[in-house]
Amino acid sequence: MPSPGPVAFLVFYLWIPISAILFSQKEPRKAGFIAVIWGTMWLPELVSFDLPILPAIDKHVLVGLCAFVGLYLTSKERRDRMRLLRGMQLFFFFFAVGNVGTAMTNPESFTYGGQLAWEGGPRFPVVNIEPLPKKEFIAMTIQDFFKYVMPMGAGQMLVQSRDDAIVFLKSFVFACLVYVPLMLWEGMMSPQLHRQVYGYYALNFAHNVRGDGYKPVIMMKSGLGVAMFEFVGLCGAITLARLKHKITPMIPAGLAALAILFALAVSRNVAVVVYAAAVIPVLWFMKARTQARIGLVLGLVFLSFPITRAKGWFPADEIVQFATEKVGPDRAASLAFRFDNENILLEHTQEKPWFGWGSYGRNRKYDPDTGQDISVTDGEWAIHYSVRGAVGAIGWFWLVGLPILWGARFIRRVHDPQDQLVLGAMVLTHAINAADLLPNSSFTIVPFVYAGCLTGYLQHLNRKYGKNARPVAATARGPARTV
Repeated sequence: MPSPGPVAFLVFYLWIPISAILFSQKEPRKAGFIAVIWGTMWLPELVSFDLPILPAIDKHVLVGLCAFVGLYLTSKERRDRMRLLRGMQLFFFFFAVGNVGTAMTNPESFTYGGQLAWEGGPRFPVVNIEPLPKKEFIAMTIQDFFKYVMPMGAGQMLVQSRDDAIVFLKSFVFACLVYVPLMLWEGMMSPQLHRQVYGYYALNFAHNVRGDGYKPVIMMKSGLGVAMFEFVGLCGAITLARLKHKITPMIPAGLAALAILFALAVSRNVAVVVYAAAVIPVLWFMKARTQARIGLVLGLVFLSFPITRAKGWFPADEIVQFATEKVGPDRAASLAFRFDNENILLEHTQEKPWFGWGSYGRNRKYDPDTGQDISVTDGEWAIHYSVRGAVGAIGWFWLVGLPILWGARFIRRVHDPQDQLVLGAMVLTHAINAADLLPNSSFTIVPFVYAGCLTGYLQHLNRKYGKNARPVAATARGPARTV
């Protein structure tokens, strides 16, 4: 597979001055959205650069970094309300403590393979797994700050009022609409746009072939990443339609939802189509509190999943049986394959349950004779648990999942119907995003940006409806109100 060429690197590096120009010319909210979301949509995959001490800066780290730094430097009010490394972001310290533990508890090296393929035949290649340097925790902690705290902080600075939330949803839906014709084209013609623009495929082409058609990829790494991106836009469009907002003066929210839904329906992403079929009636017909309660259930499943899987309490076999009967044997077999590989990783991680095995392939399982990597890491949660162990995984899980619990609990205090609708929809959307990280990897930073947006909106609602909210003095126009 060809590697990134000059065009890809040029566009990648240009995003830094482009972001600087955006923040110098536009309001911080708009510039931040373009930097993080449009950068995710259009920058090339697989391009990165390394600096001393710092982790590799790839597309997803870069867009979060540009948005975070730009918002942090250009809007003091948004920066102060974000509360860096306080509040929800305190869970980052679980990352830091866990990283120290991981670096200190992985001093051993391993050798696999080297055995005879058959008697008198050649030997299998030797695979050496190096020890983890004790100073590795520094790079790991910096990487976690870049990959998780910065996108979340950017989301918190983007959304700090209901108006911000509605502008974010409108902008996101519009971005998804831009992708719709490209998805339809790639669905018919095959995923070629990344190769045509940047000169190489972002992922093995065969991964995006489904039956007699294709999964659209556009400028992302995976068809599933595109589908989940569009799913967030679909939820936003339905929410805006219920609030009677248009995406633009010429584009009704209902029409936008139909266009995105059609693109998803023909995208050959079965799981996301199931998500859409389940969420549409909930977002359109049910009360905001009901939406938040459903989000709460999904959030609790997400947060308890490592324990239930490790203890064998999660009904994996029953889910596979249900999928066999209702969806089909092919999809059920795929699901069973994922559960089986999770079991392999879980068994391996039980040897280092508190701090995990670290990265550089140490968290994976190898055949002792052939040296072959026999583990497949599809679920984002399994990757984090095997690399970080229980301590570090707590930080990741709660950074993603706690906004769901907070939103589901806080909605009871919210009196304004529009505030309720926005909050209920955001809680449910983020809960589905989080639940999708259990069987699948995260192909974009959107789940973490969205977690930040939900957190920022909750901080606003807490100022407005919380116990310490200050009432505004009564005026001639009416009684006192809460702000």
